[in-house]
Amino acid sequence: FDALSPDTTLVTIGIGGNDVGFSGVAIRCLNLVQIPLGPPPFGRPCVDGHTENGGDALAERIEKARPDIAAAFGRITTLAPAARVFVVGYPVALPDDGIGCWPRVPVLDADVAYLRDKFVEMNAMIREEAEAAGHVFIDIYSSSIGHDVCRPAESAWVNGLTLDPPGLPLHPNIRSHAHTAQVVADAIVSRR
Repeated sequence: FDALSPDTTLVTIGIGGNDVGFSGVAIRCLNLVQIPLGPPPFGRPCVDGHTENGGDALAERIEKARPDIAAAFGRITTLAPAARVFVVGYPVALPDDGIGCWPRVPVLDADVAYLRDKFVEMNAMIREEAEAAGHVFIDIYSSSIGHDVCRPAESAWVNGLTLDPPGLPLHPNIRSHAHTAQVVADAIVSRR
């Protein structure tokens, strides 16, 4: 917010994953065996751990983050009323078909599908709040399908439990950032 002023004409922002706590969720979803034998780390930590008693704790966390996301977008508008604001969505992290690649990424298929659905749900929430604030949402997910963490190293845009290529484990890597930068630049130019 400190970088914004009435003279600001362009803002790009990525927001939401840390608010929801996706990185912590991802770590708790790792499974040491390929079949669900019981509670974590030998079961289905994502599905079972987040959907107890008919609820969905991760979906609730996404909704709980909604007012904070909306407030951030509103604050941007207040501090930089003349700015065009582009909200950058999240890329695909896990295979869009919901089928994982255990043991390379030790997450069971049921959990892969669940996490994929939650990423899609989070992106939808961010899009809704961006558009409600009059901002432009940039979809990165669609153009990154086929470059998830389970792809061969040379085509994966999300790192597994590695720092190669440069990037944090279980986060978008340098290839993803290059792709996102191009998509964002194209979106800005196309809306001049």
